[in-house]
Amino acid sequence: MRDKKWRKFLRMTKWFRHIPFVEIVFGTGSMAVGNVKEDSDFDVLIRARRGRIFTARFICKVWFRIIRAVRRPKHTRAEQKDKICLNHFFTDEVSDPGLPYDEERAVLHLYLVPLFGPKAEMEKFFEGLREVKEKRIYGEDLRHFAEEGSAVAKWGEKILGGKMGDRLERVLKIIQVKKIERGLRGVEIKPGGIARYTDKEIKFHY
Repeated sequence: MRDKKWRKFLRMTKWFRHIPFVEIVFGTGSMAVGNVKEDSDFDVLIRARRGRIFTARFICKVWFRIIRAVRRPKHTRAEQKDKICLNHFFTDEVSDPGLPYDEERAVLHLYLVPLFGPKAEMEKFFEGLREVKEKRIYGEDLRHFAEEGSAVAKWGEKILGGKMGDRLERVLKIIQVKKIERGLRGVEIKPGGIARYTDKEIKFHY
């Protein structure tokens, strides 16, 4: 079952290569740790380009919703099965997106799986994790499918890399923050839970 889900997970995550401003993608959660179940969803940790985190998040959500592959808050456990969970984006301004750590997050970051992005950047990122001291050399992990974005992603970055992209980022931030805050109304965040949405990191764990 785990191998079958991994094959499906990799087919879906290869779309990240075509999304502008996505720099690095790790697999995390139960798939990475090995505690996978039949109804498990697919957790990812995504580094977006500085100054384009809300743009990258918006495009990811739109595209994975189009292909019916994104997990949504209203989904039941059964409906979450084999869906991508887009609950953690960060930029290179955040050296350790695992903070604040608890035992569960330390384990998850210990077993991050490289999927997309420059391997040297991935190793540099891992060395910056404060609570994960074990050395990781990614080498030739067969699950790592590409080091750089496709021509489509590069074209999008060129079009949206200037002042027009700056304006779009500001608009998308306003829209997404309003939607996030509406969604959080009445939600009880458990002790140790996180709801963070800034220009440096967008993270939900509650």
